[in-house]
Amino acid sequence: MSSDELMMEKRQSIRTVLRTSLVMTIRDGNRISGESVDIGEGGCCGRFVRQMQLGEKVHLTTTLPTLHAPLRVEFDAVVAWCILSQGSYKIGFKFVLIGESQKSAIRRLCTM
Repeated sequence: MSSDELMMEKRQSIRTVLRTSLVMTIRDGNRISGESVDIGEGGCCGRFVRQMQLGEKVHLTTTLPTLHAPLRVEFDAVVAWCILSQGSYKIGFKFVLIGESQKSAIRRLCTM
């Protein structure tokens, strides 16, 4: 079983592919731009040029496609895993603070 398959087995929510800008703000206030890979109610995955430590707290900002206009969303998260993949770091985030409206928007996106 591959490492991606193992990670998917641990997930408690459905994920959907999402390719959009993902900005990670780290503890010292620096903002690092990346690209999202997928998202679900419990977390998301993104690609970045910087390696992150497991358990590190971050703030994420991205946009979700909706029927009307893109919806900007922000989440507090922790790094669940980080692997070097195809020249960048693929990082899995677990949301630790997410509003109900954001959770609903993600749920709708995952069931489209």
